[in-house]
Amino acid sequence: MAIFTINFRLYGAADALADADALPTIEVTNPTTAETIVAAGSAMTQAAGDTGHYTYALTYGGAEAADTIIENQTYEYTVSYVYNTGNFTVDDMFASGTATAGESTLTATYNDLMTAIQDAYKDFTDAALLARMIKEAYLMFLYPPDVLGKGSHVWSFLSPSATLTLEANDYDYDLPATFGGIVGNQIVLQSTTDYYDPVRMVTPEQIHRMRLGVSTTSVPNYAAVQPKAFVAGTGSRWELIVYPTPDATYTAGYRFNVNPDAVVAGEYPIGGPQHALTIRAACRAKAEQKRSGGARGHYYLEFVDCLRASIQQDEIYMGYNTPEVVW
Repeated sequence: MAIFTINFRLYGAADALADADALPTIEVTNPTTAETIVAAGSAMTQAAGDTGHYTYALTYGGAEAADTIIENQTYEYTVSYVYNTGNFTVDDMFASGTATAGESTLTATYNDLMTAIQDAYKDFTDAALLARMIKEAYLMFLYPPDVLGKGSHVWSFLSPSATLTLEANDYDYDLPATFGGIVGNQIVLQSTTDYYDPVRMVTPEQIHRMRLGVSTTSVPNYAAVQPKAFVAGTGSRWELIVYPTPDATYTAGYRFNVNPDAVVAGEYPIGGPQHALTIRAACRAKAEQKRSGGARGHYYLEFVDCLRASIQQDEIYMGYNTPEVVW
């Protein structure tokens, strides 16, 4: 199970964070089913010395129940509070997505990224604007500027391993929707009974030229990646073509550069806790650019410092000094 935390901040005089007269209360409901997840009047919590910041923790994963939410469902919450003897309520909603059970609690969540921006610029409250800044910041982290004089860093966690089943008498195969390129110049091949020499990566033109000669069926020796016809509704897609055409069923193992999705409410950004500070810093840097009309300031410098540390850690952790794959 993972934890999803609802954050509420109270701003008082001069737009400064201020404590409520008593702990605010919260109610969480599922508007689709009208079920109550958190009963009205449930007290929020506040860490000592954390002025004006109140939270309520929900369990994420499993079956929906009291204090437990599930993926792909939008929930609504209402916070009620008293400030200077006045009664106030705040209505809001959040959408949960796919979270990984057992993820480190140090890993940044979408809510953490939103909080990073609002801690720096408390007047940024528009959900659509926050989502756009988080998306741009995430892109800046995933495909970072050159800060070490080595070119843009390619993160090790963006190159997962995968397998593809090659079927007899079929030479072209769809690659994952997140595919962004093969890592290295070969893939490995095996059947249920044997292992084979690595399949060499060549150009699509070479595959087509070989197929114009003698189109045979055997253990594939060559492979190439080529784009499929573009469809606006689904975006760019890629396929793997092989030669010779397989004569039996084989499993192809390879590594590829993944094109990750944007992080949304209830999800974790890729990278784990090692890069949580860097992603938060990227969010503050993007908010700073928005506020200043595009100029970079001290939050961008903070991002660069964190980025250097993240890159160095990534290189040490994976020994990632070259993208060449070794099998």
